Amino acid sequence: MTDDRIPRRRIGASDLEAGSVGVGTWQWGDRRYWDDHDGQEPTDIDATYHATIERGANFLDTAELYGFGKSERVIGKLRAGDSRPAVVATKYMPSPTRWRVRSVDHAIDGSLRRLGVDRIDHYQVHWPYSFIPHRRLLDRLARAVHDGRVAYVGVSNFTEPQMRRAHAVLADAGVPLVSNQVSYSLLRRAPEVNGVLDACQELEITLIAYSPLAQGLLSGKYGPGGRQPRQRPLRRLLRAKTPETVMPLLESLRRIGDSVGATAGQVAVAWTLRDSAVLPIVGARTAGQAESNADAAMIELDDEARRELDAASRAYRTAGPLARRLRG
Repeated sequence: MTDDRIPRRRIGASDLEAGSVGVGTWQWGDRRYWDDHDGQEPTDIDATYHATIERGANFLDTAELYGFGKSERVIGKLRAGDSRPAVVATKYMPSPTRWRVRSVDHAIDGSLRRLGVDRIDHYQVHWPYSFIPHRRLLDRLARAVHDGRVAYVGVSNFTEPQMRRAHAVLADAGVPLVSNQVSYSLLRRAPEVNGVLDACQELEITLIAYSPLAQGLLSGKYGPGGRQPRQRPLRRLLRAKTPETVMPLLESLRRIGDSVGATAGQVAVAWTLRDSAVLPIVGARTAGQAESNADAAMIELDDEARRELDAASRAYRTAGPLARRLRG
């Protein structure tokens, strides 16, 4: 793969530009859900971060929930004194204890403090449920934009109608809705049929695709003959029988990868980039993973490869918890 910096994409109707493959930093703050980081220490996170920025994959997605603020603090320390451009996106988590609009201000202040910045580049509502009326919540976020504490607003896990309503409320306040972060991969193509992707294209909203590797399943590292995840949530999700049901798709990914000098996982990420409205975010625990993920942006899939992946993906049928979770 080339060492050139990866192509850039604009985030919705904003002046934010970032590498076309971003980095999900959940793993940087929460060791309980994911694998044990293969012994990853803070110095490994440093190397991962620097490899990420050097490759130009400078969209860093975090949330106050990740490690209960640890991920934000890690990013704040990494960004301190680093003048290289990056877009840091974090998230507000609705909860029963946040039933007053001032809770939004407190959450923003907390993220500002942990990130060590005066303004948050990209502030997202983590889930569409709220214990504050949505209009009041969004109005408060719009005010944070006008006050200069937040640059741009996004949402996460919103349906098409919910996204359209959020877009309209923010537009009334003179603030664009620039993104909707949803699960999207070759095994989770719901955004193509539930109206979310079409609405993103129509309204100039970036679809930030999380889990483009279907929590590692499309990387080929789990399954028969391969290793099993050590943590219980993923062991339950990736039952031994499940990888066998997606073997035709994995075989297509590997075959196409061999033809272009890439891994199966890189091809799976590159597939999401075929639409300019999509920006995938991929987790990275090591510098090597960060470089590999970023290099997916340099892969050119021809029409034949895309048709093969589309056919293999659409033919995917299975039962059990994985199907229910991936298809929603």
